Parts: sequence; C-alpha cells; structure tokens
Amino acid sequence: MTLCSCSETVKNEADEIRLNSWRASLAGNRSVSLSFEGDTGCFQISSKEKSDSVTLKGLTLFDKNSFALFDREDKMTYRFNYSLKENKLKLSCDYGALTLKRN
Repeated sequence: MTLCSCSETVKNEADEIRLNSWRASLAGNRSVSLSFEGDTGCFQISSKEKSDSVTLKGLTLFDKNSFALFDREDKMTYRFNYSLKENKLKLSCDYGALTLKRN
C-alpha cells in the first residue's frame, strides 16, 4: 500500500497570499474579500445594497511588495502594496489602507 500527500509549497509572501483567501469587515455592513484561482485575482467590496458592491477580477501579477490586478470588465489596472504578517494582510493603495485576515 502506498500513501501520498499532496500540498503546495509556500516559497514567498506572494505564494502565501495566492494560496489563501482573505477577508475583512467594514463599517456599514460591508465586507472586503480577496481570493485567487491560478493567476486570476478577485477583490470584492460587498454590501447589503448590491448597488454599492464592487468586484475587481482578472489577471494578477505580483512583485516583492505589491501586486497589480488587471480588471477584465473596466479594463483598468489596480495596484495594491502589501505587507504580510502571520495571518494578517495589510493592503494599501492610493485610496487608503485596510487589513484583511486569512480565512
């Protein structure tokens, strides 16, 4: 009988971010989530009012301290600086900063 186990090796912070999903709660019954499937990232700001919800989804490229998400729908590129410490991911961009927790 042969037993084997499959797992992905985490090589750096970018891998750690891609291999997990991230979430934060905001004021006003809003939440933020970040997840990845392969090279596709999905950044969502959700609200009970669907008209206030935003989804950015598309090819995501990482470098040492930031990643760029190329949104398919609006054809825009969004760059996020990141800092990872244990189970917390701090994201910052031109609009501000927030901290997400690993799910």
